Amino acid sequence: DAKMVQKVTADILKYAARSFPSIGYCQGMDYVVKYVLTFFYDPRLRNENRKSEARNAEDGFVFLSLLLTDSQYRMADLFKPGFQLLHALLDEFDTRLAKVEPILQSHLEKNQVLPVLYATKWFLTVFCFYADQDWNGVNNVWIRFLSQGWDAIIDVAVACVSGVKELLLNADMENCLHVLSGNSKFTLRGLLNGVFNTERGQATLLRASQYRRGSEYIHEHAAAYSLNVSNSEEALPFTCTRKPLQSVTAIIRRRTTIG
Repeated sequence: DAKMVQKVTADILKYAARSFPSIGYCQGMDYVVKYVLTFFYDPRLRNENRKSEARNAEDGFVFLSLLLTDSQYRMADLFKPGFQLLHALLDEFDTRLAKVEPILQSHLEKNQVLPVLYATKWFLTVFCFYADQDWNGVNNVWIRFLSQGWDAIIDVAVACVSGVKELLLNADMENCLHVLSGNSKFTLRGLLNGVFNTERGQATLLRASQYRRGSEYIHEHAAAYSLNVSNSEEALPFTCTRKPLQSVTAIIRRRTTIG
């Protein structure tokens, strides 16, 4: 099964590179594809003529294409040269963190613990980086992402940092980055566990959401970082609709303890 998932993941990434030449392959896409694929891959459908493998690859690619092109997500801008959407997300995250945790944000800035050093993997993989560590936590992230867009991901990022505030305020740059990696002895259950399974985490999500400026603002801000990369893409052999969002969200909810 692991080999099949690896093979289908590689196929989806190849299809994406051909259909979206301005993106090609970018580090971080594989985490997203592997996670998305779990909602289409069923090992019980495996057979000798590999029809299920082809179907899984097609379904996964269609859903990835939706994420890359839909106006709410525009993940293509996340991976294009210049990483314009990534820069906008990091900026908005830092601004929101300063409003929710001003003393903590000032401490991190003073110690040169910049968002680009620790939060890049959060945004580039939409927290799928932690799927092996905290599957339920990543599912909770994606339930919010699919329904609310990038604003929800910024809220989660703020809550991750706020959840380890006491550790960070007493740490230097090196130790701050170690804690924020989510793999320190202080975060053995993961940063997301503190976000979705504690009252404090839930309260921080709510506080952060009060400072949202909307998806349009984020994407307009991203345009300021544009390297004038061509937005023209090869014509896709299908029309992207939002219908897969409903089915995937329903699957995630069935498999998740909602936090």
